[in-house]
Amino acid sequence: RKLGALQFVPFCPLEPADLPATYTTILETRFSSIASSAIRALPPVLVNAMLAVYHEERRRLQPGPGAPHYALSTSALVNVCEGLMMVDPQEEPTGYYCAWVHEMERVFR
Repeated sequence: RKLGALQFVPFCPLEPADLPATYTTILETRFSSIASSAIRALPPVLVNAMLAVYHEERRRLQPGPGAPHYALSTSALVNVCEGLMMVDPQEEPTGYYCAWVHEMERVFR
């Protein structure tokens, strides 16, 4: 009965150079309907900071024989974006920053 709710979207792995544009576009699309110009300007800032943390954690947490579970993938970035898209559109910009910090801690801890 619930198979209709599932979605399958095939895609090729993204190149590292494509990550900023991809995630910025996702957030800009979501934020485009928000009246506040301060919030509409947030996606590039949030994505650049998110990618800086992602690349640093990926470099620092290399998988190895004793810790194979440290392999990071872009699914971590998707989780952060999903959390940001759940913020109430009426929220102030500081609310988006707080949500970003919360999602980054949740995903990368």
